[in-house]
Amino acid sequence: MTGDNGALWQTLQYGRQAVEVQARPGTARTQGRPFVLLHDVQDIFPGAVRLQSGKRALAFMVDAEGNKLLPLRVPYLPETPMEVVVTEELLSPRSSLKKTPSSSILRTPSTTSLNSGDDLPERTSRPTRPARSSRQPSQSPKPPRQRLQQQEYAEEKRLVEQAQQQQLIEQARQMQLVDKRHQRQYSGSGHDLESVPHIKPPPIPASEVPALVIPRKPRQGSNISLSSEETRSQYRKSVMLYQSFLQHIRAGQTEQANVVKEDFRMHFSNLEVEMARNHELQSQMLEMQQTMLEMQQNALDRLAVIQNHVQAILVQSYEMHECPIPRLFVVLPRELASWDSNNMMRNRFKLFFLCECGEHTKASHQHTRIPHHVHLVKHEGYELERPTEFFRRYGHYILKLLQMLKYGVTVGGFSVPAIVPTRASGQKDASGQRAKPSSFDNYNHSNLETGVNLAIEYLQHFLSQDDLGSPTEVHPDDMVETLEGSDLQRMRAFLKNKDEDHVLSNLYRIVTNDGYVKWVCQDHYRDTCNTQIKRELVDLINLNNGFFDEHHGRVEVVLNSPTVALQFYKALERARFVQELQIKLKWEMTYQDVKILRDALQRSGVTALELTCTASNAAGELLNRNKRAEPLWQILSNPTLRSFSISGYTGLFRRSTTEARPNGLRTFKTSEVLDWKKDSAKVIELLQMSPQLTDITVGCANVIETYKGIREAAAQRCHLTRLTLEAGHDERLSAQFEDEQALVSLDLVIPSLSSYSHLLKAADCISTLHINARTFGSYADSTPVTDLIVRNRNLTDLKIACNVSEFSNLYEAIRTCVLANRSSRLKKVCLYRGENQFFTPDIRTPHLVSLELMQMRIHDSALLNILNVHGSKLTKLRIDTEHWKPAHSTALREATRVAPTGSRLTHLYQTCSNVDEGVLRELSMVINRSNIVEYQLVVDQAFESNLDRSNYWVDYLNCVGEKLTSLVITCPEPNDWVVALGRAQFPAMERISFNSPSSNKEGGHPDGANNPSTWM
Repeated sequence: MTGDNGALWQTLQYGRQAVEVQARPGTARTQGRPFVLLHDVQDIFPGAVRLQSGKRALAFMVDAEGNKLLPLRVPYLPETPMEVVVTEELLSPRSSLKKTPSSSILRTPSTTSLNSGDDLPERTSRPTRPARSSRQPSQSPKPPRQRLQQQEYAEEKRLVEQAQQQQLIEQARQMQLVDKRHQRQYSGSGHDLESVPHIKPPPIPASEVPALVIPRKPRQGSNISLSSEETRSQYRKSVMLYQSFLQHIRAGQTEQANVVKEDFRMHFSNLEVEMARNHELQSQMLEMQQTMLEMQQNALDRLAVIQNHVQAILVQSYEMHECPIPRLFVVLPRELASWDSNNMMRNRFKLFFLCECGEHTKASHQHTRIPHHVHLVKHEGYELERPTEFFRRYGHYILKLLQMLKYGVTVGGFSVPAIVPTRASGQKDASGQRAKPSSFDNYNHSNLETGVNLAIEYLQHFLSQDDLGSPTEVHPDDMVETLEGSDLQRMRAFLKNKDEDHVLSNLYRIVTNDGYVKWVCQDHYRDTCNTQIKRELVDLINLNNGFFDEHHGRVEVVLNSPTVALQFYKALERARFVQELQIKLKWEMTYQDVKILRDALQRSGVTALELTCTASNAAGELLNRNKRAEPLWQILSNPTLRSFSISGYTGLFRRSTTEARPNGLRTFKTSEVLDWKKDSAKVIELLQMSPQLTDITVGCANVIETYKGIREAAAQRCHLTRLTLEAGHDERLSAQFEDEQALVSLDLVIPSLSSYSHLLKAADCISTLHINARTFGSYADSTPVTDLIVRNRNLTDLKIACNVSEFSNLYEAIRTCVLANRSSRLKKVCLYRGENQFFTPDIRTPHLVSLELMQMRIHDSALLNILNVHGSKLTKLRIDTEHWKPAHSTALREATRVAPTGSRLTHLYQTCSNVDEGVLRELSMVINRSNIVEYQLVVDQAFESNLDRSNYWVDYLNCVGEKLTSLVITCPEPNDWVVALGRAQFPAMERISFNSPSSNKEGGHPDGANNPSTWM
């Protein structure tokens, strides 16, 4: 049945009573079929255990493997009433319908664990309504919202516990009916808690124990007829132990719960004789025993789920190009002392990285005293930018790692010990107040448990709130395995106080024997490398003016002779911690030199090689001329090598007679110019032997021919994601591919649009496109561009190099095309020439356009036109030549005066000597109505050389003084300027200086701005 607002309503009947409960929309786990939760039925009919239609009992919905979906649910039956079957002990004939205080959907923390492993939001109080024939408007006033929520929460909790307790009773009674004989002989059978293996798992918080197991409160000894006082005492102690066990399980103290369980087993054994005679006592003890086992098993099941997800994270392997920054990180409260449990969203966090130490960091040749298990890195941590967005993207991933720290795990060479409980959370001090931890500089063993618990509590609250309205999205538990290298790289943007020049948290990147990257702390890094070997290598690097990046294991060095190279190779072979090698050999290499390099690399730990060298053409090399590249191809087949780049060398594809061998290359780059007709066979051979190759960069004589040839050859041999082809400085193609080799990104530096028209017409699924046609004036006809937009509906980013005079017309043509094609996804558009650009983040929204004019080599008419039309959108301006005229200042002033948004100018860079009064007067009006963030001014003239002009400058500086942030005056004698400006006020000034004409002028021209032949 469908309501007025499109909601689905299911009719329920119990006796003569009839109500309608709202059905839930279908999810991925129910294959889109709507359903009714048993919990929602129990909210109205306490004690409901199942539903039926006529004489047919409705089966609960199951997954593909036949397991019941939790929470329990039945399919939605439109136009068919469901009969409710209840337990009479909980719903007497006099019971009436439960009145729902509110129709709003409320979240209840007591039922958070009900949706574990499901795609449903947390359990809510669903809106209900009576049958259509009996609807009556409410006459009672509504209570305040907060009190209403509290009442609903308390009532719902009571009913859920009551119903589930009865379910447990029914299960126990069924067990007794099936196996009465077993129970009669129980006292002699020896079946008790010893039949369950003694397991000591890490502690499990109560919020993660499935809520379906609700313990039944046992009756006191006075309510059960017992034969002696000793028996009553044993029973009372058993009840106390049972309740203590429940408290420990709920608090996540499983080891303490195991101790209590052993004591309970002893009392259970002492009562066996009495239980054989007293069936009521036997029933009570069996129910307590069963509840303890079920709650412990549920805790173990939940732990197994957590450990499976943690295992998926730890065993995920990254290669060097896939792991640009450390991958294991957690968040902890910034200030423990100021933690606010009542207002969770006010709490602030810091991000901390974890050290990936393990079996791979244990040096076999030396004894180590430090433990090799994953731990928090000693670091002050990082503040978070945009924390809400950060937690929405990485919250589920971080939650699993926090649970890993809390519970511990051992898998895949990693060992993470569980946190040893310190002071129990919520413990009160001598004054009776809840103890608050003190603030911290770095987390240590004493406060780590508190920080982890609070972070878990916060993330569970945040993620449950965030997931409330998206039941059909990917389930959070499935998201922890989707964190890729690109996600890690984006994560860095959320760190507020990151040091761009250093590695995050001062970690070191190492490569395991399997070729996978791990990030470890300084102590574990030193444990993996020999100090003496490292010192020898560093001395050689410094001797040759090289560079050693110890954190990334990267060496850059220039070697001038074979003798020096031989010394370096020997040190390199011993330094297994070197992963990246950028080496330049400054002599012409012979065949023997290349062989020596090959042997050294095969004995080293280098996984990425950048080689710059030239081949020898000496007479002694004539015999080896046709095979001089063979050692280089043998280097390519090195099983540990993942990236290979060579420049300056010729003959790589033509000077080898041996066939290529299988290799593990991911990246290949060469500056050698390919002739596809002559070199295609060797290139195809390389692709055949490199099944994991994803990135190729080569020089070529014919870009389009080589592009087509490599794409066709790679389609059947390797999965390319990037292909870059270069034909000199004026022609370049860079393409990116995704699933099934579909072209999704294209970056072109080309002679003209017409030369690449065939390639552009064949593209139909590009999402990012950049075109830099060297022949300007190509966009007088915008049809080729608009046709591209129409064909490529997935195009989102478009960047085109064109003349400034073409900015306006091309922008309008693109915008008109997008508005006419609703299926177009194009948003970002950037038109540029040099440092001048016309940009919008959303082509459909005109007021988001911004204009930057940072080079003044523009024709007067073109500059005047762009200022008249889009002057109000100007955000950055550089005036550094005489091409800025009074008409330009007037056009800019008038454009900003009539625009609703006024002037948007934020950055102004002005370097002028011969400027007339009209320019300064009009420009000052624009500046004073702008929100200038940076204004740098360079005055290039002596004060006495032209007093009238100098006075203009003084008046101008007094007028715009509040906006100036930097002033440089270049003149032989600055005293007159100092006197003239002595009373000027510059509140925003950051720097003022006076330079002589012989010194370098500050705020000079950008590269290429002084080329008189370049016009825009």
